[in-house]
Amino acid sequence: EKSTHHTNLDTRNQCALYLKANLEHLRGNARKSLILCAEARLAGEGGGRGTARTEEDDENEEEEEEEEEEGSHNPRIQRRKRTKQIQDAIHYNNLGILHQTSGKPHTALHYYTRALSSLESLSSSHSSSSSSSCSGFANDGSVEPLPTSEILYNSSICAFMAGDFW
Repeated sequence: EKSTHHTNLDTRNQCALYLKANLEHLRGNARKSLILCAEARLAGEGGGRGTARTEEDDENEEEEEEEEEEGSHNPRIQRRKRTKQIQDAIHYNNLGILHQTSGKPHTALHYYTRALSSLESLSSSHSSSSSSSCSGFANDGSVEPLPTSEILYNSSICAFMAGDFW
């Protein structure tokens, strides 16, 4: 199991990479910004820049998948899945913003749809369990804000730019 110290470092690395991606985006370097977003996502998954996967990593991943299948009611596993889905939604939202400002609204709408789908699967997976809700609060009382309103706002502006109204 990964120690808390390494998890905190991965999270900090992920935040730093997203900030660098934002800086490159503001400089007008969309290509480098997309690369940094991809690296940030890898850092959030426990990988990162220059880290090679080993057989031990693959075995640990297989064990975690088996744990998830066996103990789907385990609060730790539920929290990890919830956090991953929120991170996925934020990642796709960031990609949507990059493509939208690069003049590719249809590609951006695709990423906004993926972000909303990630959040929708989050709400459907937690609607049946009574211990977790999609209120933005975890079972331990910590806050996990959901980016639903931001993604909807971005997608509506992008749809307006593309001229796609339903």
